Amino acid sequence: MSKVLGANAKDNFEKPFYANFREIGLSLKEMESRSIDTTYQKVMSQWFHSESDVDIVLWKDEKKNIIKQQVNLFGQVIEWNIVEGLKTGFVVETELKPNVIRYDSAPSKHSVHQAVDMVRFAVPILVPDKDVLINNFLLAPKIASMDPGVFVETFGKQKLSVIKKILRRFFK
Repeated sequence: MSKVLGANAKDNFEKPFYANFREIGLSLKEMESRSIDTTYQKVMSQWFHSESDVDIVLWKDEKKNIIKQQVNLFGQVIEWNIVEGLKTGFVVETELKPNVIRYDSAPSKHSVHQAVDMVRFAVPILVPDKDVLINNFLLAPKIASMDPGVFVETFGKQKLSVIKKILRRFFK
């Protein structure tokens, strides 16, 4: 016998899930901040977490430039780094730890816009960093497409003028 849809038809269906990015952003807390020694420099990582199954992880170089960022939004992964640019995907839970991320063949605009909406409300992240995060997700800059001078000035350990002097001496 089929169920008759009447005045209470809305009770017969599950309500769709809508994320409240404002609430999620307000609930984010910084969980960890640590220094990672790499071959060339120290990298600072910051991990923010919400009980709503949301994580944001930032990696900054010694000049405090964000060089990698990742948002995990209910298992969706939205990731940017200065070398590879923008990637989206999802977490595949396995018996092995850590879980595996399966990346999409092309970034999902919908996932990116969800991450941007959530970052806008992320209270513990300072405004200058929020602006950079949003810019990185929307414009997806990469080393390959950057002006070399801008890249060296932004990410190099030496000022561009110092690097130019070194190069002039080398090529004399």
